[in-house]
Amino acid sequence: MKKYYKVLLIVLIALVTTGCIGVNRSFREVRNYLVNNLNENLDKEIELSVGPVGLMFANIFVKFADEEYQVSDLVRQISRVQLSVYNRPEPNESNFEMLRNITQMMKKKGMKYIVRAKDGDEMSAVFLNSNKDKINKLFVVALTDEEVVLVEIKGDLNKLIELAIKQHGFGGRYARR
Repeated sequence: MKKYYKVLLIVLIALVTTGCIGVNRSFREVRNYLVNNLNENLDKEIELSVGPVGLMFANIFVKFADEEYQVSDLVRQISRVQLSVYNRPEPNESNFEMLRNITQMMKKKGMKYIVRAKDGDEMSAVFLNSNKDKINKLFVVALTDEEVVLVEIKGDLNKLIELAIKQHGFGGRYARR
């Protein structure tokens, strides 16, 4: 019986330290706002939170990949990832007012938006939290006809962006003004 408790304790500690039990309260507030205000039945596809221990294991597996780029350097800059994906079987039209309300909610949490976009029924926003010149949190909200996606990444995002640019450059296309 003692062995059973030891195993249970080890499993419980592993779950708590990896951050895989669930998303935090701040993340849930945004998720709940969207779920409650879309007025439709959403099917949860996935919801997870991965903390430092889980990311450490991910980094170990990434090191074994035969890649041109050093993905493990990028993963080391991240301290927590939270993700929710909901399928929208019967989507209603998403209105821009909802995105404005999310922006106000994020502003109260100390985050500011860098991108907000609406194209037809699709909406997205990217929010940042920074201390002085250091970006430490990125939050993405995306609503399409098919799904609702929320992603939060915490860590040394300045270093992450710097490494990504060094490895991949600015090879993308840019919008003209």
